[in-house]
Amino acid sequence: MALAVAPCLAHRRRGAARGAGGLCRTRPLGPRRARRATGGRGALQRLAGHGRHRATRHARAGGRRRAARTPAHRRGRMSMTTRRVLLAAPLLAVPRLAAAQSWPAGRAITIIVPYAPGGGVDTAARMIAAGLERELSTGVQVLNRPGAGSQIGITEFLRSRPDGLTLTFAVLPTLITHYLDPSRRAPYTRADFRTVALHHISPVSFAVRSASPWRSIADLVEAARARPEAISVSDSGLMATPHLGVLMLQMAAGVRFNSIHFNGGAPSVTALLGGHVDVLAGGGSDVLGPMTEGQFRVLGTTGEQRDPLLPGVPTLREQGLDVVVASAGGILAPAGTPDEAVARVAEAVRAVMAAPAYDQAMRRFGLVPDWKGPAEYAAYWERDEARMRPIMAALARG
Repeated sequence: MALAVAPCLAHRRRGAARGAGGLCRTRPLGPRRARRATGGRGALQRLAGHGRHRATRHARAGGRRRAARTPAHRRGRMSMTTRRVLLAAPLLAVPRLAAAQSWPAGRAITIIVPYAPGGGVDTAARMIAAGLERELSTGVQVLNRPGAGSQIGITEFLRSRPDGLTLTFAVLPTLITHYLDPSRRAPYTRADFRTVALHHISPVSFAVRSASPWRSIADLVEAARARPEAISVSDSGLMATPHLGVLMLQMAAGVRFNSIHFNGGAPSVTALLGGHVDVLAGGGSDVLGPMTEGQFRVLGTTGEQRDPLLPGVPTLREQGLDVVVASAGGILAPAGTPDEAVARVAEAVRAVMAAPAYDQAMRRFGLVPDWKGPAEYAAYWERDEARMRPIMAALARG
């Protein structure tokens, strides 16, 4: 029997195999196993993308060097970008950061988006990903993990290693409601995250089809008062920011709507376009396009001031209802992520967002970029959580 060397599954060294107690030893192999161990194509492929020991350091097999495959190339992992992102991506030619900085050293980055493809958060994440690829000189893939008002995707994200290579594009105060609502049993709190970079702040917009008889929030409230729970309102998920806007409007006006929850903004917009619901509660990116095309009429927004992209639309405060809530979308990392990784991503996001072409592309899409670094983003989160606590308590009391 020929003596061949089998690669150790932990150390990837030729001439060693995993032995008892974690030590390495050699062992004789039969001809068939020897061919597989010393030059088999399948063995090399199994090395690619190994989580604990990077395949890119151990890609030599059978005297030949093969390039390791990154997670971005795995079949079925990369979601299709939306048409708007494909059109906007060439505009993101911004200067790279200094190549001398070590992290991420060519390793691919994954951004988990806890919403369905095609909505405002998903598109913003993909536009940022396109810019980060150039800034960080590495691949950046976006994975959609929608469900439960983003709780499913956030939970999956927090299972990742705190090395900066897995991030999430999350939304406040939606994420805050997960752990302030005991019935949701969210396995995390603010302490489980590191703030990296805030991307935008967008108020909730209430829109109807252009043929709707309602022309103001007062018209909508009057109709809801006449027919409790009969008027249907679509939103991007249970306790997502648009749904919070609906609940706060109910409390302020003393009415009841029939909320219809979707796994993201895109399907909630489609529901209104198709006439399946009466009203849409969404972000500026959800309503700007259809409004410009004459399909939607926006009745009001929930910002403290008017949305700069919808200057002709009054706030709910202007219409006599004290309802103020906004989606704050940004990039988060797991707690324990090294300072170097957080600082690198934060600075890269700032550089991407500083490009005039990026700002213009985002505004056309319906979002106003509003970069905040790790410390300022963390302070914003603390303030938003403090503001949401009494609101959540009031909602719990009914």
